Amino acid sequence: MNLSRLLAYRRQIEDAMRIELAETARLLQEATERSAAYEEEVSVKQWRYIEAGRGGLTVDEAHQWYADIEAASWKVARAGEAHDTLRREWSNKQADLIDAMQQRKKLDILVRRRMEARQREQLHDDQRLMDEQAARRRGTRDSRGRTDQGGTDSHG
Repeated sequence: MNLSRLLAYRRQIEDAMRIELAETARLLQEATERSAAYEEEVSVKQWRYIEAGRGGLTVDEAHQWYADIEAASWKVARAGEAHDTLRREWSNKQADLIDAMQQRKKLDILVRRRMEARQREQLHDDQRLMDEQAARRRGTRDSRGRTDQGGTDSHG
């Protein structure tokens, strides 16, 4: 597989993971807000129960208050479990994203090194061609120069 294609593929994976991480972060934020709302609901119910108890409650009313508080407490517990699950999922996705970023970075480096090597090879080839052309020119000049010198040399 071509390195540039592989690099493009890795970038797509990284982008997809960023989107998944953002979605999980949004869900985690919602779960946090839901947990806080449920905890507030339990606190309010407990406070109202205490206030109602000061005025006197029947056994049935006390059971009803207890059932309402217990139901709200279960909501808090379930919301906490959902929050914990989302927190683990977010951590896992974050670790996966970091891994994908590291893999893409390695490919970036590899692609850059290959491009630099190709550039060095091209520069070497260009230099070799220029050296060959210069050598041919010198060869042509030398042979012309010797001929010219031989005809004009009075010392020889």
